[in-house]
Amino acid sequence: MFEDYLSWKRQNEEFINELQKHQSILYGRIFDVSRVLDFISTMDEKELNEYQEDLSLIFETGYAYLYSFVNDIKLYLENYFHNNMNTLIKYDDLINYSLYLCEIKDSLIDDNDFDEIKGEQFEYILNDIEDRVQNRKEYNKDVLEDYNNRLLSIMPMNKVYKCVDEIFVDVYDALKMD
Repeated sequence: MFEDYLSWKRQNEEFINELQKHQSILYGRIFDVSRVLDFISTMDEKELNEYQEDLSLIFETGYAYLYSFVNDIKLYLENYFHNNMNTLIKYDDLINYSLYLCEIKDSLIDDNDFDEIKGEQFEYILNDIEDRVQNRKEYNKDVLEDYNNRLLSIMPMNKVYKCVDEIFVDVYDALKMD
């Protein structure tokens, strides 16, 4: 389990370091997940056995998230920006929002709380992001504010949805890794 992650991390280290170097918001989405996985992968056998089921679930979830998230970013880089990291960084807020929306959408679907009205808003935002990224259209913070307003207008008021990276901030704190 750990060997696959460590091998994947070595293969993607340069790419991840580039995101960090550019202070990309996308790097922020993987930072805590990565450091939790790094911590778990260096735990001794006694510590691992004590919390084996919980740690296995945390590790598998985090690794799947990292793997998917980094691959999605690489696809954007290759397909829309011809491997030009500087250009991708100009659109990282939009890419981040798109990936965030996909997580929220999956959570709503899992909770059986995704309907046609929500679907229309998600589709509008995702299509608009796709158009802006694909055609390298200018955007500003007002665009993101509009997306937020659209999203807030359809989200259940009595439920808080956390993304994987937000959950891993809590996991990091719970493991008291500092």
